[in-house]
Amino acid sequence: MSTPQPSQAVNGSSLLRLLPGLSSSKKISPNGKGYATSAHVLLTRKERLGGFLGISGWLPFCQELKNPWSTNNSRPILMADLQIKNNVDIPMLLTHSKDDEVIEVNFGKQARTAWQELGLHPVYEEYEDGGHEIEETKGYSDIENFLVGIIGR
Repeated sequence: MSTPQPSQAVNGSSLLRLLPGLSSSKKISPNGKGYATSAHVLLTRKERLGGFLGISGWLPFCQELKNPWSTNNSRPILMADLQIKNNVDIPMLLTHSKDDEVIEVNFGKQARTAWQELGLHPVYEEYEDGGHEIEETKGYSDIENFLVGIIGR
């Protein structure tokens, strides 16, 4: 099987081609609550993940995550569950639109900073338009390039 290459014209259905076994009837939803849920998996899963994609999202407990291994932390149960050390070098793409009416862009910036403070290296893309969805022009292309990069590894 040859490695997929980024295309010029990108949309949701072309992204689905990159993910074997994922039909168009299944929804990819790494935004909002899906982002927060996926973040929890990344923070607590012992197994290594292939990558992380977060769209128009936020990271719960950003303040508590600033120094998660501190014994003075206000949420020791959450901190005891952290397994992020297993995934600090995974590819990570975070995207957010400035006009997001559901989750303010500042929450996306806070999440990026928290990930960085945990030792991860997210690529953060911010768009002028797009609301709480994938930005139509550059957003789909950025996501496709990210996924192709993971598949080609």
